[in-house]
Amino acid sequence: MKLSLIHIVCFLFFVRYTHAQISNKLLRYADDLHLKTSKEQQFPNTTNLVLFPFEFSTPSKNAPNQHEIKLKEYEAIQFKQDIGLVFKATANYNFRDAFDEEQNAFNKFRFRTELEWNILKNGFIHNRTRSQQKNNEIEHLKLQDNRLKKQIWRRQFRIDYSYISNKETISLFSTFLKFENEYFDFLNKLYAQSLIKRERIIEVGNQIHILKNQLALITKKNKLLKDSISSNANIIQELPVFSIQLDSISINSAVYNNQYLKENIQLNHKAVNDLSLSVYINQNFNHSVTRNQYFPAVGIRFKAPIRFNKRKDIVKTKLQLLAAQERDKNVGQYNRLITHMNSYNEILKDFQNQYKNWKVVEERIRVFDLLKEEYNSYKTGLLILELTEEKFKILENCMQLKRQLYTAISQLFELYPKENLHEILVPYTFEENENKEPLLLTQNDLYSIDFQYEFIKTQKKFSITVLNNDIKIQQFLRKKKAAFKIVKHPSAKTIVQVIQNELKQLAL
Repeated sequence: MKLSLIHIVCFLFFVRYTHAQISNKLLRYADDLHLKTSKEQQFPNTTNLVLFPFEFSTPSKNAPNQHEIKLKEYEAIQFKQDIGLVFKATANYNFRDAFDEEQNAFNKFRFRTELEWNILKNGFIHNRTRSQQKNNEIEHLKLQDNRLKKQIWRRQFRIDYSYISNKETISLFSTFLKFENEYFDFLNKLYAQSLIKRERIIEVGNQIHILKNQLALITKKNKLLKDSISSNANIIQELPVFSIQLDSISINSAVYNNQYLKENIQLNHKAVNDLSLSVYINQNFNHSVTRNQYFPAVGIRFKAPIRFNKRKDIVKTKLQLLAAQERDKNVGQYNRLITHMNSYNEILKDFQNQYKNWKVVEERIRVFDLLKEEYNSYKTGLLILELTEEKFKILENCMQLKRQLYTAISQLFELYPKENLHEILVPYTFEENENKEPLLLTQNDLYSIDFQYEFIKTQKKFSITVLNNDIKIQQFLRKKKAAFKIVKHPSAKTIVQVIQNELKQLAL
C-alpha cells in the first residue's frame, strides 16, 4: 500500500516536531543547571577588600626560648653568688710505720682541713666574668626571641590556613560534585537520543569518582586538624588574596646585633683568665710514733703559665670570624627574602592568569547564551555546561595557588623584622590596573582625605598611591578596604590636582 503525499508530509512534520520538542526540553534542562550552578561559582576576587585576618600572638611562657633565658638567668645568679670559697679535707694512715719524707718523721696518721679562697682563675673574679657572659647570652637570646616566636607562630599559622583552605576546597568540591552528577544525567539523556558518544559520559563518571575520593580525604584531614587549630580559624571562612609591597620590606640589622657576642669573646680572653691566685687557711694534725702535732697554717698560691701569648691576635681573629658569620647570615636571610618574594609574585602572576582564563570562559558562555536564543539547540546548552565545568577546574587551580601564596606569606613573615603583617600586605585586585593612571592621596587643607577618596571611587581610570611615611592615610584606606600602592617618592599626580582640574573645566 502506497503512502500518499499527505501522509509523508504529516510523518515528517511529526518527526521534526518531536525532535524539536526533545531538543527544547534538553535545552531547558541545560539552561536551568547552568543558572543554578553559576550562582554558586564565584572567583576569589577581593571585591570586598579585607585586612589580613591573622594576628601575631604566641604564648610567651611556653616558648622554648623563654625557658632557655630562664635557665641562663639562674646560672648567672649562681656564678655571681659563688665567691670562690673551696673547702678541702685530706686524711692519711700509715699501716707499716714507714718514714714520711715530707714530714721527716714516722707518721702513723695525718689529717688536714683547709679553706681556700680562689680570687682569679675558677674563683671570685672568674665567676663574675662568667656571670656577665651569661647575662650577655640572655640579651642576645632576647634579640632573637621575636624571630623564634615567629617560628612557633608560623607552625600554628600553617595549621590554621590549611584548615581554612580545606574548608573552602570542601565547599567547592561539594558544589562541583553536585554539578557533575546532574551533568552526568544530562549526558545520559543525550546519549539515549544518540546525540553524543559514550566517551564523554565515561570522562564525567571518572571525574565524579575522583571528586568523591578527594572530598573524603580532605574531610578526614580537617577532622585531624580541628583539635590543633586556633579559635580564629573557626571564624574565617575563606582566605583573601594579597599583594606585597616590595618597598616596605627590609631586614633590620638590629635583629642580628652581635655586640653581646663580641663582649663575650673579649671576656673569654681576659689577661687574668690564665692567672691563678688563692689564699688559704688550714688546720693540721699529725700522729707519729714519738709525738703528736696539732697546728694551723695560712698561705698564698699563685700560678702563671710561661708561654708566648697570642691573646690579642686570637681575640682579633675571633671578632673577624664573628663579623664574617653575621655578614653571611644577613646575606643568607636577604637571599631567602628575595627567593620567597619572587616565588610569591610568580604565584600571584599564575593567579592573575587564572582570572584571565575565567573572564575568557565567561565571555564564551555569554556568546553561547546569545546563540542559544537564536538557534534554540541542545548543542549550545551542552557547550555552556562544558564551559561551566571548565570554570570549576579554574577554581580548583585557584585553591592550590592560594595555599601556595599563604605558604610564602608564612616564610616572609619569619624574615620580616616587625610583628605587623598589615604593613606589607595589601588586598589584591584582579582587575587590570596597567592602564590606570596612579594618583597620590595626600593630606590637604582644601579637601579632606575622605572627600578625595570618595572622588577617586567614581573615577575608574585612576588608581591610588600613598607615600610610605603617610601611615595615617594607609590606615584610613585599610579601614575603607581600598586597594592602594605604597611609593617612596611623590612621582604621581595628586588627587587634589585632578579635582582642581575638574573644577576648572566645569567653570569653563
